[in-house]
Amino acid sequence: MTDFNKKWMRYIPDHKKLNDLTIPGTHDSGTYPAYASSFLTKCQSMSITEQLNTGIRFLDMRLKSKKVGRYDGSLWVWHGIADMDLSFTDTVLRDCKEFLAKNPSETIFMSVKIEEKKPSSDTIKNFYKDLTQHNIPKYPFLFYTGTKIPKLYETRGKIVLIRRFGLAGNPDIGLNLYDNWPEDGSKKFENNGISYYVQDRFDNWKENVQRKFDNFVQPTMELAAPGSDTIYINFSSGTSGNIFYSKYSPSGIASIVNPFITNYLHDKQKTRFGIMAMDFPNLILGNDLVNRLISCNPFDFIPGNYPRHNDVIELRTRLSLNKCVDVRGNVSTNGTPIIVHDSNDQPNQHWRLIDTGEGDGFFYLKAENTSNSVLDVSGISHEAGAAVILHEKNGGDNQRWKFLKFDDSPYYIIIPKHAQYNKALAINSDSVNNGSAVVILTMTNSLWLEQWSVIRIS
Repeated sequence: MTDFNKKWMRYIPDHKKLNDLTIPGTHDSGTYPAYASSFLTKCQSMSITEQLNTGIRFLDMRLKSKKVGRYDGSLWVWHGIADMDLSFTDTVLRDCKEFLAKNPSETIFMSVKIEEKKPSSDTIKNFYKDLTQHNIPKYPFLFYTGTKIPKLYETRGKIVLIRRFGLAGNPDIGLNLYDNWPEDGSKKFENNGISYYVQDRFDNWKENVQRKFDNFVQPTMELAAPGSDTIYINFSSGTSGNIFYSKYSPSGIASIVNPFITNYLHDKQKTRFGIMAMDFPNLILGNDLVNRLISCNPFDFIPGNYPRHNDVIELRTRLSLNKCVDVRGNVSTNGTPIIVHDSNDQPNQHWRLIDTGEGDGFFYLKAENTSNSVLDVSGISHEAGAAVILHEKNGGDNQRWKFLKFDDSPYYIIIPKHAQYNKALAINSDSVNNGSAVVILTMTNSLWLEQWSVIRIS
C-alpha cells in the first residue's frame, strides 16, 4: 500500500478509543493563508488537505462570522483579530469530507472554538445555531457529535467534534473541552465523566524557549506515556507575546521546540502520547516528527500467527512507515544492494515467505521481481554494518531469516540465522531517506532502526 500516512488509522483495531492513541495535530490549523510576515498570526504553512495527507488527525479551528451584522450561517477562520479569509463552511469542511471519502478508515478529531476572548451569551447562541443548523447539516453523516469517547469503529470516515465553546442553554454537543480549560497553563480536569489533561502554556516565550519543552511539553508526554483513561492534549506551540519578536514567533518557537520533541521520541518503545498539537510540524525534514508520533500507536498490522509460508509481504521501517525494503533499481543481479524507498507497490518491494523446511522458524525472503533471488547478508558477514544484498537462493544460513516479536509490540525484529544471537536487519542510520542502505546491526531489541512492520500483500 502506498501513502501510508493517508491511511495510518486503518491498522488500528476498531475497539480502540481516542485515549488509547497518539494523534499528530496542528494548533491554529487554519492559519496557513496568512502572510509569512504576519509573525504572530501564521502558525501553519500546509493547507488542511496537506496536513491530513501528511498524517495530521487533530485540527484546531478558531471560528466566527465573517462580518459583524452579517448572518447567513457561514463560519470563517480567524486568529485573534486577524481574518484568514478561509471559509470553514465551504473550504475546511469540504476538504475534510473529500479526504475522508478517499480514506474512509481515518478519523479527524476537530476542536472548534469561538475566536473571541469573552463572547457574549448572544454570540454563543448564534454560533451554536450556525454550527448545528447550517454547517453540520450541510455535510450529512460527516460529524460524530456524541458526548462520550467513541470507539474507532463508530467514527471511521467522520469528524469527532471537540467543543471549546459554551452552550448558553442549548443541548450538549461534542466532547466538552470548554469547561475547566486552563488559561495559558496546564490542568487535569473532568467534564461529563471524561478525564482530560491539557497543557497549553503558550504566551510570552522569549530567550530560553527550550523551557517550553523542558517544563511543559516533555512532562506532559511523560504523564501520558503510561496509559490511562485520561485524554492528554499537549500544545507545543507558543508566542513571544510581542509582534516585533519575529525570532520568537510561532514559527521561530516551533523551530526550537519541534526538534526537541523529535529527539525525545528517539527509540521510545510502544506507548501513547495523546494529542500533540503543533505549529509547523513540517519544519522537521522528511516529516520525521509526524512519522515518529504515528509509529507510537497500537497497530495491528498482521495476524498473530505470522509469519506464514508463501505469503507476500512488505517490510516497512518503523522510522518511516511510508518506506519499504526495496531491491535497488528493480533489477535481479546478484549483489544488488537492498535499500528502503517510498512504497510504490512494485514487485521489487514485495517479498515472498518461503519456509526453509527445517521446522526452526526461519524463512527465505524471495524478491517478487525475481524467479529465485532472496535477501542475503553479503559475504556471510557477522560484522555490524554488513550490507544486505540480493542473491540467488543457495541455502546458506545468511539467507535464512526469523521474525521475532517482543511483548505486545506491533513491530518485528528480523534476524539472520548465521548471526542469530546478536545481529538483526536494520537501517544504517536514524535518518531515513530514499536509498538508505539496509544492513545488519548488533541487535538491541529497542532501537527503532531495527524494528519493522510486516504488511501482507497477498
